[in-house]
Amino acid sequence: MSSFLSKPRTIVSGALLILVLAEVAMFTANSAIAAGSLDTPAPLVSAEGNLQPRTKTDNLGRVVPVTHDDLLVEVAAIVPGFGGFYRDPGDKNVTVILLDDPSKLSRARDAMVAVFGESILRSGSVRADHADYDLRALKQWYDDVVSGLRQEFDVVNERSIDESNNQIKIGISDLAQTESIIQYFLEHGVPRSAVNVIYAGPLVFDADLGDKQRPVKGGLEIESTTATIGCTLGFLTKRDGTPGFVTNSHCTNTEDGDDSSPNNKFSQDDGSTDLIGTEQEDNALYTGGSCAGGDSCRDSDGAFISLNAGMTYGLGYIAKTTGLGSTTIASSPNEWRITSEGVPGANDDVERVGYINGWDTGTVSDTCVSVGEASRTILCATKVSNFGGGSGDSGAPVFEITTGSDVFF
Repeated sequence: MSSFLSKPRTIVSGALLILVLAEVAMFTANSAIAAGSLDTPAPLVSAEGNLQPRTKTDNLGRVVPVTHDDLLVEVAAIVPGFGGFYRDPGDKNVTVILLDDPSKLSRARDAMVAVFGESILRSGSVRADHADYDLRALKQWYDDVVSGLRQEFDVVNERSIDESNNQIKIGISDLAQTESIIQYFLEHGVPRSAVNVIYAGPLVFDADLGDKQRPVKGGLEIESTTATIGCTLGFLTKRDGTPGFVTNSHCTNTEDGDDSSPNNKFSQDDGSTDLIGTEQEDNALYTGGSCAGGDSCRDSDGAFISLNAGMTYGLGYIAKTTGLGSTTIASSPNEWRITSEGVPGANDDVERVGYINGWDTGTVSDTCVSVGEASRTILCATKVSNFGGGSGDSGAPVFEITTGSDVFF
């Protein structure tokens, strides 16, 4: 089964599961970097515990999260001919795709670290492979052509820049439409070899870790008392100094809308007797800007829930179970500790803790996929293969194990 992280919500799409990290806490890398420079990235978390996500201003004047594709373009601006990178499935070393000159590998490595942060390389070695297209060319074709694709072909469910294969990847529900879609790209000046069309079924939502726990931490069951939808607490954080947690918008009473009323509360049980917080932020859909072609979009499926006064919480902690597939919380150590953060790359192995499937593992297959539904599109999600499905894991935290119980978020 496949899944999505973005910025991490949990959706299951036929054979797809989507996890998306919220706008209020987008863990992309780091401070702005001018083309041609190698500035030192700024921290994403302040001394007070507030997230400082990297953002940009779009052509609508909105402040929005910087995407994985934006960061790849920045690397290509520093090192012309950069076509992307991925982690090798076997040894997890990093392969950098370069258009012409393999001698640029060292400079590309430095640029990747400057843009994404040191964590992007983990501890593996770096090697070069051949690219057919500069990442900036792929991004330009993607922006110019793909934006109108769903209006021409209603079978399109996913679209992304696949930096592992140096192509634009289009996921459709009816492969009989493949040649028509290829022809559409050719008519818009995109080479045939730059496009890969695959099957991707329609999305279906994911609608022990279910017991009351104090302090509250990532991975535990939560439920909106008005929506009565069981989901998973993603991670604890602070927003403008207010402690709370991130989960999925579709876990709230009003998807894609601000439910910040006294009645929209969250509990940690199946009723309203164990209230832990109230929804504070859930962005509405928008059109225009990076949301082109008539779609209604979000940059994530995230909502921020402020904790009740006096609620104890584990900032930087995720519940740890007794093993893979288990929902039983371990005796000791009973927590994963977030010690670092960064951006996942293609073929990274990642872990997830959701209250239905418990501790689960998967592999990143795509890093910036725009996923279309009937009523909206989620922009730039990270797709993860092999996560288990099932209602209730929506919102679950996703991370990589570094050593022992310490994790990379």
